[in-house]
Amino acid sequence: MQDEVVVMDADMADELSRILQAEIDREFITMVRVNQLLSDGWTKVEVSDIDPDDIGPWLQENMQGDWRAFVSCWMFELADDATLFILRWS
Repeated sequence: MQDEVVVMDADMADELSRILQAEIDREFITMVRVNQLLSDGWTKVEVSDIDPDDIGPWLQENMQGDWRAFVSCWMFELADDATLFILRWS
């Protein structure tokens, strides 16, 4: 069995390059934001498969400080909020 060669035209290659660059930029910006929050004393919690829309009311009712969600990385201004979040959602 021989490998198939896929040929792209210039427009397709440009579009794929733009998509890839946007994803790299998004990941880099997230990393910078997370590191800044960590340096400001925030607590990082990694939990996957949680949709912020599903837990929005719970967060509003139970969090005392500020929080941020970055895909599977959750950041909490207050360590007690991070602990409560872990107990409820992990």
